[in-house]
Amino acid sequence: MSEVLEQDEIDSLLNAISESCNGDKVKMPNNEIRRIKIYDFKRPDKFTKEQIREMSLLFESVCRTMTTYFSAKLRSLCHFKVASVDQLTYEEFLRSIPTPTTICNALWAGEKVSLEIDPSITREFLYVMYEGKAARMEQDLNESDFTQEQQDEIMTMLGGIFHYSRINIDLTDIEQFMMKTIAVRPMFRFITSAFNAAYRRNVFGSERQSDIPQKNILPKPSHIRMENNPQFVQSASPTEMVVLVTIESKIGDEDGMINVCLPYPFVKNNMIDKNILNKEPVTHNEYGLIAEPGNAAVSLGQFHINDGKTPAIRDLIPLDTLAGEPVDLIDLERNEIFAKGEVVVIDENFGVRITEVLNPPQNADADICCEPFGPTIKSGNAYARLGQFTIREDSKFEEGTVVELDTIAGMPTDLVRKCETKPFARGEIVVIDERFGLRVTELCNS
Repeated sequence: MSEVLEQDEIDSLLNAISESCNGDKVKMPNNEIRRIKIYDFKRPDKFTKEQIREMSLLFESVCRTMTTYFSAKLRSLCHFKVASVDQLTYEEFLRSIPTPTTICNALWAGEKVSLEIDPSITREFLYVMYEGKAARMEQDLNESDFTQEQQDEIMTMLGGIFHYSRINIDLTDIEQFMMKTIAVRPMFRFITSAFNAAYRRNVFGSERQSDIPQKNILPKPSHIRMENNPQFVQSASPTEMVVLVTIESKIGDEDGMINVCLPYPFVKNNMIDKNILNKEPVTHNEYGLIAEPGNAAVSLGQFHINDGKTPAIRDLIPLDTLAGEPVDLIDLERNEIFAKGEVVVIDENFGVRITEVLNPPQNADADICCEPFGPTIKSGNAYARLGQFTIREDSKFEEGTVVELDTIAGMPTDLVRKCETKPFARGEIVVIDERFGLRVTELCNS
């Protein structure tokens, strides 16, 4: 017979799993205890904790509106609340939902978004609507001049429509149209209203549209298409990061989940850039550096760019390093690679845990081979600068040392020519056939 765990043993096991997911605790050079975890470039964090928290608050407002509206519309007890807000890949989202299900794809402000409703909630929506219509039809027939025999014949003809079943099968075209009308369009309308109210509050200091000369910043979603199979709905590429808002729903006695999937381009272009959500903390000045630039940097990889050539937006630049390989720590004053390490996240900032020391900066004259970082070394004359840090007189670098960088995980990465400090472009990190690359998102003034 298998052993039954006590409650305290279950709690200890869950705590251990939670801590392993959140990362390890380490002591930083200033004796501060920080939590770090290995950074997964194939599943990068695109949003800060503050932005995720703001998204949760926005959808809490949406849930309150949905609770009031659907309780009155369906004449049944309804309740909606935010269960979680997570960032994951679109492929992970598709794998997490059942088949068949009710999933909608809509075009919203030039980007595609998805809304998925649990089959049990879908059936309850339709059941309440059908049963209500059947009751009203029966009442109208009783008050009409039809004989009882005629009434029975009419109810028999309409019985397939009004006596609805909760069996989980694919929705018909009529049922899909009804779901769009009674559920999907109102949900999108409430989400749009909440986003526009947040825009007016953040930009103009008032949520009331009558107080503001400019109208709504976001239009209503259009071209809503409904499917029963999630694989037929492609709102983003499989590896694209999305924000998944999961809403715990209850209609009558039925419980289920509603998932709102917002791809990164939609959130970036229509929420962060338009001040519906707060932007990332600004750590760069006009030259693309922190106010007090560090004397050391971390190179994610190198590439070659011809003299006088400038990359274009959305250009894909392959680097010379494989995803998972150690990154280079560069002493900018000596122009040398003095250590290698693995990329980690310290709270929300990028960092590096040193795995190999070639030549510590304070031992510059030691008889240890140090790899030069000149313009002709390796395979390129430019590199992707993950971030910078400062080497001080009392800094000690050894295997296991954790260095915190000046950049927030998920922020654009600088593209810099060797022996220069000012970036000529920035881009987002991608993985191309197990090799690092950068997709250019911004060109810097020369």
